[in-house]
Amino acid sequence: STLAKALDEHLPEGTTYEVPQGGYFVLVKLPEGQVAADLLAEATENHKVGFLPGTSFGEKMKNYLRLSFSFYDAEDLGVGAERLAAAIKSYQAKLA
Repeated sequence: STLAKALDEHLPEGTTYEVPQGGYFVLVKLPEGQVAADLLAEATENHKVGFLPGTSFGEKMKNYLRLSFSFYDAEDLGVGAERLAAAIKSYQAKLA
């Protein structure tokens, strides 16, 4: 998929994702100890990209985030993946 290709190209090392067999979402996993809810502010305020933090689905999913891809065209998905990757890198730099 377009989103998977863009994530492959842009996500930082240690960040992975799962593409479902069906549905309209991709689940991204941050490295252990990183919190998707903390990343959300960085992503929305400084990189103009959003997602649903994994804690919406359970307390054990703190380092997961859910991306929707059903409403966006290929260009928007590529831009979104690039922005998300930049937000993750910025968030990780603040933790270092």
